[in-house]
Amino acid sequence: MKRDGLDALFSNYIRSRDSYTCQRCKKYYEPPTRAIHAAHIFSRRHRGVRWDPENAIALCHGCHTFFTGDPEYFTEWVENRIGTQAYNLLKFKARKTTKYTKFDLSQIRKELKAKLASLKCEKRS
Repeated sequence: MKRDGLDALFSNYIRSRDSYTCQRCKKYYEPPTRAIHAAHIFSRRHRGVRWDPENAIALCHGCHTFFTGDPEYFTEWVENRIGTQAYNLLKFKARKTTKYTKFDLSQIRKELKAKLASLKCEKRS
């Protein structure tokens, strides 16, 4: 699946939000790096949650690969981490047909840029 600028912005936000630390093994990576990924709980093909920060966590390459190879364990791990109710809400949003207008996508971009800028300000203080 092709990544675009919005995907890159989203990835930067998730990795920054999670402090460039793998949420499974807790290993920290000095930015900038490609060793830490913004891993989607529900695949990017589900547009309703593709850029939803609740649908992604920072994982190192090894942990991301591990979870990709064992999706049942990943589901269990995520559900324990965020709770059954939050997981089921994400699943509902992922399965819902979602279409975005250019305006919708520009709003998502603005929100992510603002969140990323806010994180950078918090880390400086």
